[in-house]
Amino acid sequence: MRKQLLVAIASFVCWCAPVIGQQITPLNGGQVTSLRVTINNGPGHQTEPHVSGNLASYTDSATTIRYFDFLTGTDFAVPSVAPGERDTLSDVNGSRISFSRFLTTDFTTRIFVYDTATSTLTEIDPQPGAARFGAAIGGDTLAYQDLNSGNGDIFVYDLAANPPLPPQKLSTSNNTEDSPGVAPDGNTVVWEECVGSNCDIVKAVRAAGAWTVSTVVNSPSNEENPDTDGTWIVYDSNRSGNSDIFFQPVAGGPERQLAIAGEQTNPSISQGVIVFESRLTSADPGDIFVYVIATNTLYQVTSTSSINETLDDVSVLPNGDIRVVWSAQESDYNVYGTTFTPASAGGDFTLGAIAPISITAGASASTAVTVNPVSGFSAAVNLSVSGQPGGVTASLSPNPVTPSGGNSTSSVFNVILPSFIVPTSFALTVTGTSGSLSHTTTANVTVTATPSSTSNLIGDLLNAGCIDNAGIANALTSKLSAAQSAANVQTAINTLTALKNQIQVQAGKHIATSCYIGGVAFNPVTALLLDVQGLIDSLRVSLIPDPITGYVVNSLGVGVPGATVSILSAAGNTVATATTDITGFYFLATTGVLTPGAYTIAVSGIPAGFASATPANQAFTWQGAAIALNNFVLN
Repeated sequence: MRKQLLVAIASFVCWCAPVIGQQITPLNGGQVTSLRVTINNGPGHQTEPHVSGNLASYTDSATTIRYFDFLTGTDFAVPSVAPGERDTLSDVNGSRISFSRFLTTDFTTRIFVYDTATSTLTEIDPQPGAARFGAAIGGDTLAYQDLNSGNGDIFVYDLAANPPLPPQKLSTSNNTEDSPGVAPDGNTVVWEECVGSNCDIVKAVRAAGAWTVSTVVNSPSNEENPDTDGTWIVYDSNRSGNSDIFFQPVAGGPERQLAIAGEQTNPSISQGVIVFESRLTSADPGDIFVYVIATNTLYQVTSTSSINETLDDVSVLPNGDIRVVWSAQESDYNVYGTTFTPASAGGDFTLGAIAPISITAGASASTAVTVNPVSGFSAAVNLSVSGQPGGVTASLSPNPVTPSGGNSTSSVFNVILPSFIVPTSFALTVTGTSGSLSHTTTANVTVTATPSSTSNLIGDLLNAGCIDNAGIANALTSKLSAAQSAANVQTAINTLTALKNQIQVQAGKHIATSCYIGGVAFNPVTALLLDVQGLIDSLRVSLIPDPITGYVVNSLGVGVPGATVSILSAAGNTVATATTDITGFYFLATTGVLTPGAYTIAVSGIPAGFASATPANQAFTWQGAAIALNNFVLN
């Protein structure tokens, strides 16, 4: 979230009720005594700190974006490209830092993203004459204000789109709009919309790839400095002569006001934890406070009567600890941070049983994970998944979740399977943690195969080069289609068995025995064989496969496509025919037309360029069992 640099900020909290709103009087959590970390107190001003996990970013001397790693204690500068560049107004999410860069070469202000994990610097949607500010980042969503559109419109850019897509305008009015904030998952954006000096709060929520814009609050008072964690939206508003902190659910619900004396401004939020500045009057120095929604507890982070502490941000770590960063006005502005463990909420929680999931390979399915409070529990519960086989993706949204009012809450558990996973069953473990509390539950997943999923697998194998010949792929999928349209179960089983035979023959030739899709190694032959066997097993298992199969090849042993093979009765009548595919393979699945006895098989239709077949025919005795005949060689 972007905030303007304030010169005077103050705070001292008393426990008294304000006069308006759905007021909440927090419990006094006391003074935070955790170690204060000096991020940068060097020469010049260090301002605008933001934090995500172990990474904090900030502006140094109004020209450079720097970042600090809490794990290693190291501090680095985001690289510049040309002299005179001025980098300001950063935000951070995961390993990526967004910021505005002013270029003296053309007097433009452009948005950049720097990935600290890969040391990659990227300009977002380069445009001539750019005037873009207030970049905020969450997940793969980047939001910013573009002064070249309207009176300053809010745009979002999808960092994951490949190929890149143009920025999308979220603004729906001609009013001035600025100060965007983005939830960590990238699916919620909030910002200010101002008419003259009066500003209100607007949100955009993404669902199924589409953004929906609506007003969060529209009052005669001024609402500013919005932020969101995807579950809550927080902002400050002056409705009674003093600025107060207000918050409400993203999904809709009552607005709530923190009942704290004095002035409270510049809130930020992470997983239901709000950090803000507080002062008795606008002329007093500011201190930093943290409010935990789930436990209704207020903590005082700083207590310095002569030092103005301002421009704060917060990040809740996976273990539930709270990390706060801020800028302190000493001889100049310096950046500090601290990490502390909040008091745990009372009671406990349980995770409900998860309904079994059956998913076709290459598809997805969802179910619910329910968090049940015990003895008044009302803290945030972080959910995680483990045990995924290679290529399987499992996610939970929303995450974390917070029970309230003694009511259970739930998260949507979504599982996505790759096309190459074989019919099987596996268990995923869902773990819920809240402070020192931890509980698990199990999701049992059954993978099935269908002709459609197996056909999709063949297409994926062809696209990945695991099958090196489109004709081979077509030969395989044609047998799947034939099995689907078979007149009876026996014919379908015979067709699928013939398909297995062909896959085995092509193993290590046109079908690789080791391949990668999405960075996951697997054996395509094994995947195909198990898929096809799964299809056979789903049919009437009491039937025994009994196809008649063979090959027609040339003198070099290469398969000849388009040859017609016929089965003749002892009386010389044709009772069944088949045509060879691109590999010279033929199969006769409709063996129900045969009765026990003697038959011959011959190449009855010889493709152009050939004159005869050797042998001219082959004799066999049909006894109701599968037969693999010798090759016919065309001359």
